[in-house]
Amino acid sequence: MAAEKRRSRWLEGALIFFVFAIGSGVGTWYGQAFVASGGQPQFYQRTFGPAVLLACGRGFVNPIQEEVPALDRFLQVETDTFACASLPADVPTQPLIGFQRNLRYLMQTVALVWAGSSVSWSHLGLLSGLFFGLALSCAYGLFRFGMGRILSLIGIACLLTSPLQLAYLPHLRDSAKAPFLLAGLVIMGILVCRPIQRTALIGLSMLGGLVLGIGFGFRADVLIAVPPFVLVVGLFLPGRRFKNLRLKATAIALFLLTFTLSSWPILSARATGHNLWHVALLGVMTPFDASLGVQGSSYEWGYTYNDIFVHSLVSSFHRAKEGTPVFLAPGSTAYAQASRRYFLTIVLHFPADVLTRTYVSLLKIVDLPFLAYPLGLSEGQARPSALFFQITEWRAVL
Repeated sequence: MAAEKRRSRWLEGALIFFVFAIGSGVGTWYGQAFVASGGQPQFYQRTFGPAVLLACGRGFVNPIQEEVPALDRFLQVETDTFACASLPADVPTQPLIGFQRNLRYLMQTVALVWAGSSVSWSHLGLLSGLFFGLALSCAYGLFRFGMGRILSLIGIACLLTSPLQLAYLPHLRDSAKAPFLLAGLVIMGILVCRPIQRTALIGLSMLGGLVLGIGFGFRADVLIAVPPFVLVVGLFLPGRRFKNLRLKATAIALFLLTFTLSSWPILSARATGHNLWHVALLGVMTPFDASLGVQGSSYEWGYTYNDIFVHSLVSSFHRAKEGTPVFLAPGSTAYAQASRRYFLTIVLHFPADVLTRTYVSLLKIVDLPFLAYPLGLSEGQARPSALFFQITEWRAVL
């Protein structure tokens, strides 16, 4: 019996490694082929000056890139590579902006890749591939909670050829969050589906806090997994719901402590301001009506999905409320407070609209795997692989 369990675990481990290797290989190939065929990944490369300087051994500081022409061309993605030797001895710097502080872990990871090879946008295809492989490995773990190995591998094959997944893969800021969110879900699944001893519960809770805390430094979206994790430990562990309350409270406290410690550089940066409410306001703009399948009325909160437009709305709202024409810098504390006040005003006066959009968004999320999506290719862009492109089209038909 024990020998059979060991063989099963070895087989499971081998399959997870196989999924990771295949996912990383396909992800790396597609990311590089996407660029080679004329695609342009978008993850705000202009702000990655601190990653360049860190890779070049100058520390995580924000350069005034306009004063270093070669660096400016690289960050504008006019050139694919940058030579650290072209940096002056004293690089002019400025304070980190909120975006750079909030994505510190992503930028430091990019710097690590560059330090191990050379500073080049093309080399980040490997990083995208690794994230894709890790995400598929976690997805396999999730599938195994409810399916056998064969069906789980079929599910992985569907994800591996998913146009929706591949379309986002080259855009590092969007794709990097996936493994952290899925790993958090796997840990929650283990807690719910397996009888957990005291030591294991504490260890898994701390591991969950570490994974989500680090992921928070890659993309703020990971924060959405924190409340469910607390609920899982508090309410959904095997056994009686109100049993071992002290142990559950300890596990939750350690989870939150580990999350806070591992994400402290990000949390402390967000204390000085953030754009979370700004993003929420972008989500209520009229262009989303069609994709949500809702019909507007005689009013709208904004006619375009544009950061500058939303900033103007928030600034106008703040000026109307306060009566003072104060400039609100995006990402500042004042802007975070003003955008939150504007969004909550919409919620207070139009609760039915907000509830409708929330409900429809949940339905659309459930439908996502069953919708057909293009590979995100620009008009006139060459296909990375005719055969692979054909496979994704066959998949959409099926």
